[in-house]
Amino acid sequence: VIGMAAFNRDLEATVRRPPPPQQQQQQDSTAGASNSSEAMSSSSSSGSGRGIAGRGAEVVEVMRHLVVAMQSRNNPLDRWFPWRKAYRDLRYWGGRMSDLVLDLTADMEAHPPPPHSLGAHMLACKEQHTGLPLERLQVMTELGVLWGAGFETTAHTICWTLLLLASHPAVEARLLAELSSLGLAATPDSPQPAQLKWEHLAQLRYLSAVINESMRLYPVVSSGTIRITHKPMQLGPYSLPAGQPVLIPFFSIHRSPKLWDDPDAFKPERWLAGEAAAAAAAASVGDASGGADAAEASVGTAGTKSTAAAAGVAL
Repeated sequence: VIGMAAFNRDLEATVRRPPPPQQQQQQDSTAGASNSSEAMSSSSSSGSGRGIAGRGAEVVEVMRHLVVAMQSRNNPLDRWFPWRKAYRDLRYWGGRMSDLVLDLTADMEAHPPPPHSLGAHMLACKEQHTGLPLERLQVMTELGVLWGAGFETTAHTICWTLLLLASHPAVEARLLAELSSLGLAATPDSPQPAQLKWEHLAQLRYLSAVINESMRLYPVVSSGTIRITHKPMQLGPYSLPAGQPVLIPFFSIHRSPKLWDDPDAFKPERWLAGEAAAAAAAASVGDASGGADAAEASVGTAGTKSTAAAAGVAL
């Protein structure tokens, strides 16, 4: 529910118009199309032509099926035998997602999104070496990655954060006091909270600490990430050749007693006090790769803070 609300909010902020009448008629007339015709549509290179406005629920549903299909591909049998259902599902839902990204890209090109939106920034990006705008395929790729990694991850983090707040009344009270100091929480004296603004996010230091501590205890990608060595290197006592996969286990790092005092406890204050260099080092692991991973982290963090701050009204 939280992920759906956040996704719809950001999607409609980028595309704020209904589909043209002729496209709406086409959408209505094809609503009962079979899966086979949808599969044919998914293989096209021009999208569905329906526009993307008002289709947030469809995007989330397609993304959900796509993630399940991608996970099924971890079974070696599904990789080696392409006639199995998992492989066919991956192709089908991957095609559906491609259509949606194509529709969004076409919408953005035909009607430039608001200047503050992620879509506008994406269209304004330029290649570092050439100074030219990103090619259409590059824009589509980044948008697809952000859809897949910038919203569901945020929803999970918000859920864990709210659960931790509900089970730690002292932390909840301190966070509510911070929100109240900026007029962002409903109180008996001020039943109508102020509108959350971008500049508020930098002032919500304790909220940042709460979210950081929630992500430390319950990282979304708990299994970690993998990097490939580009040249021979020494990692502690291990000599690694070029091309060696290296797993960075977030959950283990985040709960290591070598890095954290009382690692299994929920203590947002550790981020305010700056628990040595460990907190900064652990927080930077997700951004170390730059590029799309860093962009997803930035989008997810901003979305988490803004949604969590808005949820603070109900604390």
